[in-house]
Amino acid sequence: MEGQELRRWIDIYIEHLRVERALSPRSVEAYAKELEGLWALQSADSSPEESGGKALFSRYLQQRREAGLSPRSQARVLSILRGFVRFLRVQGHDASLEGEGLESLPAPRLAQSLPEVLGRAEVDALLQAPSLESPEGLRDRAMLHLLYAAGLRASELVGLAMEDIQLDEAFLRPKGKGSKERVVPLHEEALRCLRHYLDEVRPLWLRKACKQVFLDAQGQPLDRQRLWAIVRAHARSAGLNKRIYPHLLRHSFATHLLQGGADLRVVQTMLGHSDISTTQIYTHLDRSHLKEVHRKFHPRGG
Repeated sequence: MEGQELRRWIDIYIEHLRVERALSPRSVEAYAKELEGLWALQSADSSPEESGGKALFSRYLQQRREAGLSPRSQARVLSILRGFVRFLRVQGHDASLEGEGLESLPAPRLAQSLPEVLGRAEVDALLQAPSLESPEGLRDRAMLHLLYAAGLRASELVGLAMEDIQLDEAFLRPKGKGSKERVVPLHEEALRCLRHYLDEVRPLWLRKACKQVFLDAQGQPLDRQRLWAIVRAHARSAGLNKRIYPHLLRHSFATHLLQGGADLRVVQTMLGHSDISTTQIYTHLDRSHLKEVHRKFHPRGG
């Protein structure tokens, strides 16, 4: 496949990801960055016999390794390239890019890392940190409760729309990756905090029609960066001397459910994972918790 044709198919694929697969803008940007890097490498290659196929992919991956990418990031790049090749095969271009060769490239070895979680006392301290004496505090407490009670991603929380809330049934319908909708129940305390914000704060701030639930005092929807700053600020005021970020509450949500005896498939559904293997990492975390409890409290555990 010549350089300009490769450029054309990259553009087609990126549009396919954006429109048909409905990936988030950040994901589309990540795909585009790697595929444009592949095209640039091919365009600069002075050796036509090695300007495509497995040789091209191997050199691009080597280039990314030399740029200092972590093994996890290298695996992500390889996954992006494989996805592009699968798309080309469907379009009848498997021979031109020697797609079979890409499958034989070894994936980087990844050390399994368990997600960080908060202890239950730490969660309680964080949830209680926002003051109920200010509109911002009422909003922030509602947001923190939803992150933990429903296991929401940061993007899901700031993107939550009024139509996604079923107050009478005590459910949320967040839209996750690829605009996939799921149903997550809310417990009474989280529901109470949400109602408090919706009844007393949001109407005061609302300047014009806006579908997003969580706003700032100027009536503008919050973004992910602002949410991160809010979570960090309340973590400091709660005296939590560790790195706290919104996804940490999602990890804690899943882990605490499993520790309490929840079924793995139920947790998978509430997290919105398409593959149960993604959820299973929390079972490993739970086993680590059990070992720590055994070590700490068994008479011969020490």
